[in-house]
Amino acid sequence: ESLHQSLKEGKRSARYLEGCERLGRLYNSTAMQYLQAGDNSQALDLLQSAESLIAEGAGDSSLDSLKGLTYNNLGCYFRREGMPMEALKWLRQAHDIELRVGESASRSSTFLNLCAVYSLLGKHSEALQCANEALKHLKISLQQDPDAPLAAAVPGMEKVDKASMLAIAHHNIAVEQEYLLRHEEAVGSYRRALQVAESQCGTKSPLAAKIRIALTAAINAAEANGGGGESEDLGVSK
Repeated sequence: ESLHQSLKEGKRSARYLEGCERLGRLYNSTAMQYLQAGDNSQALDLLQSAESLIAEGAGDSSLDSLKGLTYNNLGCYFRREGMPMEALKWLRQAHDIELRVGESASRSSTFLNLCAVYSLLGKHSEALQCANEALKHLKISLQQDPDAPLAAAVPGMEKVDKASMLAIAHHNIAVEQEYLLRHEEAVGSYRRALQVAESQCGTKSPLAAKIRIALTAAINAAEANGGGGESEDLGVSK
């Protein structure tokens, strides 16, 4: 109702654009909850509704952050649907927008999603590069504001903050190093991932347990000179 009231002031009015921003972020947050629950159809409907709001803003740059968020989450949706090339299209657009907007926190999430898609496509050098970029931007974001939540959700796990995402970035680096047969490096990356996960999420957390299993497998793979896992993606809820 408030959005319709602000429409009287015009679609380029600050009040209307702020309403689009709030509603668009709500659509994204709810969409990712549906995606986590496996209701992909409802998730897509909400993400497309967010797209429509952005279009209503007539390309105003104040909605660029929302656009990057929405495109990032559309990338997650299409990856879950088994459409990596379509996912890559949306994630590249999100990357270009966030590069312009300059938000380190959101860029780290997009890079992790790009890592997961490139890995799925068998482009492990590109995936490793994206995981390293995610780690770099996470560190920048933590330096700028250590307590600010990123509000990202990892499939099958609890919502995590930026510090916990450091563990996921190290984990994805390790996975891609394994694919590239850099087994000793992978073991070191898994150890760093586990150290961060245990300190930030707790030793009994699902994230720490997942990485502990991967570390054991990586040690065995290093000894046998083979192996490979799966990089995590992230859907951003806010």
